[in-house]
Parts: sequence; structure tokens; C-alpha cells
Amino acid sequence: IDFYENLIWGPFDDDYLERQIRIGETHEALDLLPRYYMMCYNTYAVRFQERLPAELDRWESAAVTKLQQAMTKALNMSVAIVWEAYYRAREVRIQARQLEVEKQRNELQHLHVFATNQLELLQTRIHQLEADAGPGQGVERPHLQAPAWLTDQ
Repeated sequence: IDFYENLIWGPFDDDYLERQIRIGETHEALDLLPRYYMMCYNTYAVRFQERLPAELDRWESAAVTKLQQAMTKALNMSVAIVWEAYYRAREVRIQARQLEVEKQRNELQHLHVFATNQLELLQTRIHQLEADAGPGQGVERPHLQAPAWLTDQ
């Protein structure tokens, strides 16, 4: 009952807004998709509609209609706030992941450049050793080839 009373009568103040934002952020942090939140709200709406006739037999139909409209508006407002918070939190997490991927990509590029330079230095040193040994000395030359994962770009 408190849930319904708060939803209909408020107060719709800063505390209410903060609670709704926290719900959205918590759902995102737990990776709970918005459909689960909507299923819960649907359950609340159905239960409210089930209880409504028994409580409102003594009310005028215009008052019942206004109450239903207020409930619908309050539910929609709550859903909108929660979803906005959810998607803002999701966007922040996606941006953080993108930054991490970019950082790892840069580190791999630096590693690729370093490994390529080391391979070139090694090949240059082998050529120097061959030249220093002179013709016919038979310097054994190892087969040096960069791994495919290093040369593919």
C-alpha cells in the first residue's frame, strides 16, 4: 500500500528523484535489462487495478478516472526517470570500455613497433656478421621471420 500511496500522492521531491535515479543506476550496474524493471511495474499496475474496485465502490466514477490517470502519469514518470538513469549509466560504462580498448590497442601497436625494430636490428647484426666473416666462411644464418600475428596489420 505504501508503494501505491507514494506513487500517487508523492511527494515528488528531490528524494523521490534520487531514489528513481538510484534504481536505474543499480539496475545498470547489475546488468539487469529494463524489461525486468518494466515487468515489475506491470505487476504493480495490475495489482493496483485489481485492488481498485474494492476500494473505490464508494467513489464517483469521475474520481476513479482521475485516480487512474494520476496512477498512469506517476508510473510513466517513474519509468522515464529510471530508464534515463539506466541509459546514462550504461553510456558511461560503454565509454569507459571504449577507452580501455583504445588503450590496449595503443599498447599493442607500441609492442608491434618494438618487436619489428628488434627483428630488424637482429637481421642487420646477422648481415654484419656475414660480411665480417668474409666470402666462403659459411656463417650459419638462422631463419628469421616475424610471426604472422606480428606482421598482420
